[in-house]
Amino acid sequence: MASSTEVTAQARTGATEDALLAASHRELDALFRGSPAGPVPTGVLDGTALLLPGGPAAAALIQALVWQGKVVDPGGTSLRNRITPLGIRAVTARVRHDECLVDGRPCVVFDYSRTSLVARGVRDEVRLVAPGLYLGVVWLVGHRVGWFALRERQPGTGSPPSPADRWFARLAVAVDDRRWDRFSTWVGIALIKGIRDNMRQHNLFDTNDSDRAEVYTPEGMRWIDDNDMSSVPTRHHPDLAPVLRNVDNAFAPWPLPAGAGAPPAQVR
Repeated sequence: MASSTEVTAQARTGATEDALLAASHRELDALFRGSPAGPVPTGVLDGTALLLPGGPAAAALIQALVWQGKVVDPGGTSLRNRITPLGIRAVTARVRHDECLVDGRPCVVFDYSRTSLVARGVRDEVRLVAPGLYLGVVWLVGHRVGWFALRERQPGTGSPPSPADRWFARLAVAVDDRRWDRFSTWVGIALIKGIRDNMRQHNLFDTNDSDRAEVYTPEGMRWIDDNDMSSVPTRHHPDLAPVLRNVDNAFAPWPLPAGAGAPPAQVR
């Protein structure tokens, strides 16, 4: 186990998320106590839950399904959390420098007491442990209950795709591999496209984020917007174009091509 002096020295030389995931509660506490408050983090912050019993596997599961991080507003006075696999921005907190409940020294506080019903009893406190990396402690109704890390995204360096981004990529691979005829692929495309369009309509899914262009090319975004459940099969089977030209829903019965004759009698 590292001593408090060794852990504090690590903060000055540069901690990493992997090191924080491998640290014990005592080591995280020593690192937090020995670190400065730092400036208020800005922009999109990628989060890592530091779950001591579960380690990296549990942290990856939380990141994929529950919580991906936070987004601090440009003024640095409020933030929203990025939650669910779709990265919905919700659960607002006020941001400020204040005294830390751990040791009374300065820290950056994320206060939910006056901005959120579901997280009213939550208070996050973070300190800078390495360039762009913050270590945070979670308080719930006055009790310290967990640790997390936040990493600032550097402009122009790109970022890993979110779980929602990976879902879109898998669907694109399924289509390109000519697996479009699988019912599960059609259902997945319909559900995700419908959810995305509904969220965009209510300003919950912003495809114009500063990092979004690094995930999708303009051509890729146009492809998502310009295609529907009828244009995808004709991409691979152009001979279906005359049949599906005026069909909005490929799940509905298709019209018969000209000269095809009457449909077969229904079997009862």
